[in-house]
Amino acid sequence: MPTEIEYFNLIINPLATLVAAFSGAWIAFRFERHSKNDEIIKNNIATANRALYTIYNMWNTLTQYYDDVISECEHKDDAWLNMAAIPATSTGLSQFSYNELDFILQSSSPNTYANLLLEEQRFSSSIKLISMRTDLIINTVFPRMANAGINPGTESNQQIIENAIGSDTAHKL
Repeated sequence: MPTEIEYFNLIINPLATLVAAFSGAWIAFRFERHSKNDEIIKNNIATANRALYTIYNMWNTLTQYYDDVISECEHKDDAWLNMAAIPATSTGLSQFSYNELDFILQSSSPNTYANLLLEEQRFSSSIKLISMRTDLIINTVFPRMANAGINPGTESNQQIIENAIGSDTAHKL
């Protein structure tokens, strides 16, 4: 017949093994979860920094265009015609990665996600409008003015210019 010590060993040894296995698994699980959370936080920070760079790049592109093109003609009556026909060049990032920014939707300010996407749309629209104007000036206005004998940059009556380039083109500008 087994003694009390043998009964004790029969119960304690498997129980100690079970507790040790459970504790080890629990610690490993907690460590893995902590590591995964750290990785998610680092990825979100990197994504947010890329988004900030994208916003800065958009701002820089439009500010440079304003400084180089718009500011010279800002308060002139004939700015619609005499503003330089220089396309805005968009270099660097100018679009957001929607899937990577999903974490913002779960934050305390989910409107930030919508605001970022709206800024991207505004920037894209601005670049398209600048390109359309540049194309219109180079491919339509300049040839029509040349055909009418009007040299770019010379003073001329606005009505004469509108007649030369066409009222539809003048309104587009």
